[in-house]
Amino acid sequence: MKKMLALCLSTLFAVSALTGCGKTAATVSPAEPTVTLAPSPAAEAVKYPVVLTEVQLGNFQTALTNQENYGFLLCDYSDVSEVDLTQVFYTGAGMSNPENSDKIIQAYIAKYGDNGSDTDSTILTTKQINDFLSSKTGCTLTDMKKPLSWRYVKEYDAYVHYHGDTNYVRVSCAEGREISENLFEVNYTIPGGIADNDGKFLTGGTVTFKMSGDKIQFVSNSAH
Repeated sequence: MKKMLALCLSTLFAVSALTGCGKTAATVSPAEPTVTLAPSPAAEAVKYPVVLTEVQLGNFQTALTNQENYGFLLCDYSDVSEVDLTQVFYTGAGMSNPENSDKIIQAYIAKYGDNGSDTDSTILTTKQINDFLSSKTGCTLTDMKKPLSWRYVKEYDAYVHYHGDTNYVRVSCAEGREISENLFEVNYTIPGGIADNDGKFLTGGTVTFKMSGDKIQFVSNSAH
């Protein structure tokens, strides 16, 4: 009987030790397995160059024929800072003469004499020029390699150019390609041709530009 009692007590102590002095033993949940998610399928890489569609070419043709853009096609430059500003701004690049143009012309005549007032004039302030260049080239007037060869009216920080024609060109885009994301290269022709400032007769070329939204920013041009 004593042996049986001792065995029961031993068993009770052992159980108590394991259960924290008679309390119910805590249940330990197994650690959650580490879940490795399969990577999302990568979007198919675009393979450049991408040939432009007829619709894209038509859109670029319309844009390049616009007055604010076609001047960038009338000279050669491997870097847009070398562009001929006289060609770009010949008729104002789509900008209007300032509201105080009359005063600017009076100051011009007082300084340079009346040597062109019977022909058309283009008048642009430095601010107009810099805002335009910043949008179209990422540069300002002081960044350009070739100065604007117009007469400067210091009192109004403006440039004046008298000219007898419009210098207008119509552009036709036959082919082109997107050579990297938002960077385009377009071959164009100038039906009928036009002479540049050096007397070279231009009939077309290849222009490279970036697109920022719906805005063209020029990079280079090879005219021939």
